[in-house]
Amino acid sequence: FEDGLSNDANSSLVYPNSTTRIECTSPWWKFSENQTTITVYSDTGIIAGPGNVTFFIYHRWVSKHPDSGVAKGGTVITFVGSGFHTRTQYFCGFYRGDESVWASAQVLDGSHVTCISPPWNTDADVLEVVLESTEVTVEFVSDDQIESNYEFLQGWDLAIFDSSASVSDGPSSGGTNVAIVGYGFDDAHNYSCVFRLGNDFAQSVAWTVRYDLVRCLTPSWSTDFAPDTVALELYNESLAPFETVVPFTNGSIDENVNASVCSSEDIRACTFTFFQYWLSAVSHPRAFPAREQETITLVGFGFQADWKYECELSWRDQRVTGNVTYVNLTHLHCVTPEWDYRAVPNATIELFYLPSTGQRITVRDYSESSDTFEVFGGYTAISPSNASAKGGEPLAVTGFGFDVDGSYTCEFDAGPDGVFNSTAIVLSSTEINCTMPVWTSTQRLVVFRVSEPNYNLEGLAEPVDFLVFPEWFTYSPSIGDRLGGSNAGLSPIVTITGVGFDPQRDYSCVFSNATFTASSEPVGANTFYSVICAPPIWDDVTSWNDFDISETAISLIETEVGGGLPRTAVFSFTEEEDQNNFTFVQVNRRPSFMGSAVRNTLQGQSFAFPGWAYDIEQGVQEDGTAVGVERSQALSFVILHSTGSKAFFSDGPH
Repeated sequence: FEDGLSNDANSSLVYPNSTTRIECTSPWWKFSENQTTITVYSDTGIIAGPGNVTFFIYHRWVSKHPDSGVAKGGTVITFVGSGFHTRTQYFCGFYRGDESVWASAQVLDGSHVTCISPPWNTDADVLEVVLESTEVTVEFVSDDQIESNYEFLQGWDLAIFDSSASVSDGPSSGGTNVAIVGYGFDDAHNYSCVFRLGNDFAQSVAWTVRYDLVRCLTPSWSTDFAPDTVALELYNESLAPFETVVPFTNGSIDENVNASVCSSEDIRACTFTFFQYWLSAVSHPRAFPAREQETITLVGFGFQADWKYECELSWRDQRVTGNVTYVNLTHLHCVTPEWDYRAVPNATIELFYLPSTGQRITVRDYSESSDTFEVFGGYTAISPSNASAKGGEPLAVTGFGFDVDGSYTCEFDAGPDGVFNSTAIVLSSTEINCTMPVWTSTQRLVVFRVSEPNYNLEGLAEPVDFLVFPEWFTYSPSIGDRLGGSNAGLSPIVTITGVGFDPQRDYSCVFSNATFTASSEPVGANTFYSVICAPPIWDDVTSWNDFDISETAISLIETEVGGGLPRTAVFSFTEEEDQNNFTFVQVNRRPSFMGSAVRNTLQGQSFAFPGWAYDIEQGVQEDGTAVGVERSQALSFVILHSTGSKAFFSDGPH
């Protein structure tokens, strides 16, 4: 068998079957050209034939190596066979049922083809491997069918703790999130994260998120062991005994890399440090009165009975060291020195571990906010205990331990409406002053307290219900009709402006002089800043014929909704008597114009005689009587174009 490139191979020795027939087998063909010509030889020379006989030797492979590789791909697989041609494009495929992945192959020579395994982005498994070409047929010829199998192996490259590439430690009580990045993970079963130091280990169940990610939480370590750096291992079993380890490949494609070979450069990829810690946020107490020695309980995890500790307290430019006694795995006692200070702001606590090497190692505070403690002052009284909603009234607060450099705030808690604040001024260590803030809440009884951002303050022995009362300032108009603002009266509605009015309460305007008193009907507040009321019918309580005008004083009464008691006077803005006068008068009546006063001199036009305008200006009624007025008043009317029986004049301005 010869190709066109001077390559040839002979079949095995054969003997004729008869005088007319010879059978032979095709030889092992190691060359890339697959089209050959056959020449038959005997021991005496060439046996003449029909000329060039073309014979095609099929492409085939009989073995491969290796038989497995990591599921993330990258393994070089070599196929051994015959007939491979450099001008032919080959592919290696990996099948599992309907799933498959492919990679291009490269011809090394007529007997060897290589391909790099592609990523297998699902659970690791044994797949059928094929070598194919779109141009020629490639056969697998082997008595060992295992040669047609290829196993994608699972493994992991990196562990990420608490979603941060810079974190490689966590609390010894456990609970740190661990994300194990790898490949080939199977979501059909759970894994185990095993943290090991020598013969000591702790385990937690891991779960598959997807084929390349497994998660677990670190287990509690210091319940049984002292805090330390340990190795992380991943196992296929969710419960002990742990026998099938998932290889740690450390980013390589070598499935034989093991966690024990972690170097200093990549130690965080497969190791984890469990540390002891304390929680300042739950350590207690953090505030106490001056000049009293205090034992502070430090709460944490991983404390060791045979380890030595110290606590250090600092504030401003002061630092003192306290003694620490071991209580149990989760509690230490820090005993502070005696205090002879008042209002010490935000002292901090640090906890140190003192190993036998003589070092002083900080024990981590694992709280979200740092611990503080205070030697605090307090307040004992406020005067007065009520104020107007308009704000601005000075208030005196007495107490102890006030710091002249402190920032104190008087707080008025209106419940669902929020807290109203007023900045206080420190007069001495026993007194601060603040002003009533402008009030925008309908809450009347509010809780009063004093705060300072750098101190705890001991409050009043009993909570103070501070009273905020409404107050009115002005009203308009100050004159009205004696027939009131209802019925036939023409008085405009009286608007009273102020602050602190409550829509849930009723308000009445009270008009009084030395002899008579009349009240408007109770109505709810118009707004937080205004109340409106209709003046009552003054004629109902007076003998109007005795006087033309009536001077009264106006006041405002607040009543609970429903008209029940108590009736409470709303405080007036001023004590000046002439600032709340209201005058009842006889207001102009609207002139009446009858249709007989108009003449239709031209179709579609109407005229009024000049005398009528004079009567209107003088305030003369239709019957000729004068209208009593309290002041000059401009009157206007509108002449309408009209026909038939329709009204000639509007009922408009008057």
